[in-house]
Amino acid sequence: MEAIFKDSVTLDEETFKKIILETMEISPKQRRKMLLYRCIYLAATIAVGYQAWFCFTKRLGSVPFIVLGVISIALGIFFLSRGLFYKTFVVRAAVRKSMRRQQETGAVNRVDEFKFYDAYFNAATQRYRQGKKIFWNNITKVYESPSFFFVYAKDNNSFFLYKPEIKGGTVDEFRTFLQSKISCKIEHEV
Repeated sequence: MEAIFKDSVTLDEETFKKIILETMEISPKQRRKMLLYRCIYLAATIAVGYQAWFCFTKRLGSVPFIVLGVISIALGIFFLSRGLFYKTFVVRAAVRKSMRRQQETGAVNRVDEFKFYDAYFNAATQRYRQGKKIFWNNITKVYESPSFFFVYAKDNNSFFLYKPEIKGGTVDEFRTFLQSKISCKIEHEV
């Protein structure tokens, strides 16, 4: 039987960066968490900045206060950089973690391949090297971002499908096909 649609995803650093950035964009919870942490870092910057100002202006000539003032300036720079570039730090750490996991399993630059049929889809991934049939009634959630479909199935199976690599029709045709096969709605927010 010929597959109706096909898709492939290359497991490389650029793919994981896109996935992380797009997941952040479709997750209001993640956006709130990032805003909270940024505010905490900026508040800490203000607190240690005040401490540095106090140490340098109120206790002139006191060596312990000069040392505390220098430490406060260093901490202020650290907190300010975290507050301003928090998203970059989070993405970089998540990509590093994903790439480390890929290296441990020998899957760096591996291509996950998916073939979609009427009753199921076949996933040949790093976890299922020989391929695994995922029946449509086992799909529990599907999320859509600008470049990916994130498909979650029973037994802790999750797959990301890269829209530009979908073969057999357009992304809209694939979305319609997918929606007709699954029992849940395709969500746009996590």
